[in-house]
Amino acid sequence: MRINTFMAIIAAVLTLGIQDIAAQDNGIREILVPKDVFTKVDVKPSMADKKTGVQWEDSVKHLVSCPPTAKRYQIQGRLVFQFIVEKNGTISAPRCLMHLVNDIPSAQAKTMTEQAQKEAMAQAKTEMTAEAGRALMKLPPCKPATVNGKPVRYLANMLVQFNLP
Repeated sequence: MRINTFMAIIAAVLTLGIQDIAAQDNGIREILVPKDVFTKVDVKPSMADKKTGVQWEDSVKHLVSCPPTAKRYQIQGRLVFQFIVEKNGTISAPRCLMHLVNDIPSAQAKTMTEQAQKEAMAQAKTEMTAEAGRALMKLPPCKPATVNGKPVRYLANMLVQFNLP
């Protein structure tokens, strides 16, 4: 049931550009949209490098590396990130909306106390969030969103995947 709720929220965030989602106990952060940022536009940003045409999602896959704590405890997962595509096509204000992180594998978890598991998971989530934010900020500019033919600031979402090497 909880997985279905997460998947429904992810689908809504990624496809509909929802303006507000109430903060809930399941770790979803409230989405606050600044007044000068659009969620509905005539033309969405291209989400690809202006020069090479490489899609941002492909670029992020190459820019993120699995953080040390995640490697050590074999933790994988996905993060839903929100950011603003500026009028010049660059990214600003990245923030993690949701962590969908797998638990520590049972074989390894058996050797750890419950408190140690919680601390390792919290540390892994923190490191994954920092790494994804760093990678997003390194993305090359894209073609910005437009309204009436003029570039505007646009609220975008992206799923960032962390897999073990």
